Amino acid sequence: MIEFATERVLTLLAGFIAAASLGLATAAVALGVAWLSDRGRRP
Repeated sequence: MIEFATERVLTLLAGFIAAASLGLATAAVALGVAWLSDRGRRP
C-alpha cells in the first residue's frame, strides 16, 4: 500500500516536472523567435 502510494506520487511528480520543463522550453523558444524577429526588423 505504501509502495503504491509512493510510486503514484513519484509518477505525478515526474509528470509535473516533464510538463514544467516542456512549458519552459516552449516559452524559451517563443521568446527566442520573438527576439530574433524583432531584431531582424530593426536595422
